[in-house]
Amino acid sequence: RQMFCDKVQFLQIYKNYIHRKWLYVKDSSFEDFSRMVQRYDCIAKPLNKNSGEGIFKINRNDIQDINSLYLQLKQDSYLVEECIYACDVFAAFHPQSLNISVALIFKYSL
Repeated sequence: RQMFCDKVQFLQIYKNYIHRKWLYVKDSSFEDFSRMVQRYDCIAKPLNKNSGEGIFKINRNDIQDINSLYLQLKQDSYLVEECIYACDVFAAFHPQSLNISVALIFKYSL
């Protein structure tokens, strides 16, 4: 049960099945953080909150002060994950979401 509550532990245990880049900012160097957020749009998730509280998107083209962002996320114990996007068919339902429920309904209705 603890593994499902600890995002970093979950990602480490299931790393062979997680097909996106991620890093725990507190354990990451500025160089690794910088490389990731400049290469990918990312989702930042606080480890000490739940139910979506504190989550925000980092758009790689909109970063103003990468050093301040790194220091703040490190201090606040954030996990940063590469954004994943829906395929064109599922994105047509709602481009700003992954539409997982639509994907599951579609998959199991075939």
